[in-house]
Amino acid sequence: LRVENPRVEYLTNPLGLDAARPRFSWNLASSLRGVEQASYRLIVANAASSQIVWDSKVVASNASVNVEYAGSTLGSGEVYTWNVTAVARSLLAAPLAATSATFSMGLLTADEWHGSWVGMASAARSAAPWFRTPFALAAADASSEALLYVASVGYHEATINGKPASATSVLAPSVSYLPKRVLYRTYNVSGLLVAGDNVLGLWASSAWADYPDLSAPFAKAPLVLAELRVGGKVVASTGDASTSCRESTVTHLRGWGSGGGLQGFGGDHLNDSAAVEGWDEPGLL
Repeated sequence: LRVENPRVEYLTNPLGLDAARPRFSWNLASSLRGVEQASYRLIVANAASSQIVWDSKVVASNASVNVEYAGSTLGSGEVYTWNVTAVARSLLAAPLAATSATFSMGLLTADEWHGSWVGMASAARSAAPWFRTPFALAAADASSEALLYVASVGYHEATINGKPASATSVLAPSVSYLPKRVLYRTYNVSGLLVAGDNVLGLWASSAWADYPDLSAPFAKAPLVLAELRVGGKVVASTGDASTSCRESTVTHLRGWGSGGGLQGFGGDHLNDSAAVEGWDEPGLL
């Protein structure tokens, strides 16, 4: 008997959940036929303090999809571990099976963002600027859990010390109707930090953020808002005195209308002569 594929809100070890009462799912597997779950027990604990925030106790049920959280209020930005233990109804199967996984909560209210939106005042929407925020870390903090939150009007790609915040996430976040909703992504960048000088780098492009009805302060897209928390403490955010920006090697060719040709479908112009080696790494003068 095995418990496999633990998921929270249909995701494996998700980051930045915005569901106040997330739902848990898992699969029961066995090499024997006819094995059915007789009961389960779910335990959720704060990863930093190991304090249990919910213990479902033993529940006599074969439910294993969308079991809703029913513990104390989950903290914004907190990381949690959870495990489920299942008991099989079949006497021929092993009596217990368990598995463990993790999830983290996002920044659930606007006042929990400590940074501010930044853009390039001299740039048109056709620009795709680089933003650079240097910060320093003590040796003890460099090995702590680090979560980076990035919202953008348009697309973004984030780096820490020149390395991508995600090996798979490009042109994030997902497309949304920006006059109504701006999305953000959460990245686990724990392995990218070093003791001493570090740099948070952001590349932003307005892309589809070309709506004529975007109101201030979003009318000058692309804009980004980022915050880095290490061990639960804010160590870097956009909008402080250390954040700087410049035009990148990319210029967006506007024209997503039905005009046809290049003007109708848009695209990007790449200018490698504008490249700055190490723009998102420590030591840049």
